[in-house]
Amino acid sequence: MSEHGYITAFAHTSCQAADFEWKNFLPLEIPRHDHRLMFCDPNFIDPSDPYSILKGPFSMFKRCMYGRQIHEYVFDYIDSFWHKYPDLPKLFKAHFSEAHEPTAELIRHMDNDLYNFLMRFETSNRLNDTVLLLMSDHGNHMHPMLRLFPKSVWSKVEVKEPLLISVTPPHVGNKEKMLSNSHGLLTMYDVRKTVLSLSGMPVDKLKGVDFLNDHVSSERDCKSHGLFTPLEVRSCICSRD
Repeated sequence: MSEHGYITAFAHTSCQAADFEWKNFLPLEIPRHDHRLMFCDPNFIDPSDPYSILKGPFSMFKRCMYGRQIHEYVFDYIDSFWHKYPDLPKLFKAHFSEAHEPTAELIRHMDNDLYNFLMRFETSNRLNDTVLLLMSDHGNHMHPMLRLFPKSVWSKVEVKEPLLISVTPPHVGNKEKMLSNSHGLLTMYDVRKTVLSLSGMPVDKLKGVDFLNDHVSSERDCKSHGLFTPLEVRSCICSRD
């Protein structure tokens, strides 16, 4: 991305040490700006018990540090990043871990702040030249009720269907194909190809589809050749009978 003039930044609401979030789907590079170190603060995470359900990024309780929720610091960082480079192409990748806990209640504390953040982007006209992807890496697989009824249809939908919402400026993408693709099966290969295509990088030899501009076949399913490994097919909702 940097070779094409992009300023890159990353944030994760936990103290992650590795860049595994980038290397599988985007070019292997260190982001210019990295916000993770802040959440290594002992006031947020207990160094002797980093996976505690009482404190830190896996907590069942409201996640705060110095009187503010941790996601507020990330939203502020994104805002400052946009102000710092108003005329340069930018890529910001933010991970939020609020939904990674078993009660499925904690995420609601993020709703108002996410809404206010998106409204700031809209009122400042940033969405006129920004593509926003809001997505999850998996469905809700931590709630205990889903484990009690693992074979139910609603359980499979909740566990296996991740979120993917795209918000694009009017001049970006083929609207007809985007509408058609919204009902199709998409993968992380498609997300990677779409993001790199937006940056102007060559993507012809990459697996997947640019889902903003190219058509996703209605015949595509979990068993399509080369789409998933045998292990991944078992986790794909389209593989159910």
